[in-house]
Amino acid sequence: MRTDSVNLSVEAVEEIRALIAENYGAKNVPKNPGYLNQIKNAQEAHEAIRPTSPRHLPNQIKNYLSVEQYKCTI
Repeated sequence: MRTDSVNLSVEAVEEIRALIAENYGAKNVPKNPGYLNQIKNAQEAHEAIRPTSPRHLPNQIKNYLSVEQYKCTI
């Protein structure tokens, strides 16, 4: 996986959009900007690094994290 990639799988985008709609309302779901790389030889086959699931919210996994790890989530 590449850290500089902006590509996300369709499944990941759908899960993230659903989570935002559930927690903040459908009106707050941003439109997908659909980033496209303009570089001629760009490697767009790689997905961006992302959490395993956006449903693992910081307050739900706090007991499994160290103090320092939790600080990085908020």
